[in-house]
Amino acid sequence: MTLLKPDYYYKQSGVIPYSIEQNKMKIILISTINKKKWTIPKGIIEPGLSASKSAVKEAYEEAGIKGNIGDSPLGLYRYDKWGSICEVIIYPFIVTNLLDDWPEKHIRERVFVNVNEAELMIKNKELRKILKFLAK
Repeated sequence: MTLLKPDYYYKQSGVIPYSIEQNKMKIILISTINKKKWTIPKGIIEPGLSASKSAVKEAYEEAGIKGNIGDSPLGLYRYDKWGSICEVIIYPFIVTNLLDDWPEKHIRERVFVNVNEAELMIKNKELRKILKFLAK
């Protein structure tokens, strides 16, 4: 099969952004560009950046958030895109700052939800498992 994009496009990283408010975990989800699904900030691991640094960059660009990324990945999930399977390394990300303006604000929505709501909103089963693992 001929890939539609360069190989490195299919290796991605992302974050599950969260905060703890009154002993309850809140998750930030963003809409996909077509606004049909809810997901987490993620993207291509850019050449020259580590997976975690690339994930932090995506969190800023897609969700308008800053914070602290965990040292170790929570897991990996897969999804179909560009005629093949993308693998996404996921890191925990404690949100310290919500920005009023960010690069993709005009094309994405951002919501703060509890863990149960996030599990209902996320369609990818592997990503839901990673979210449940983080919530524990």
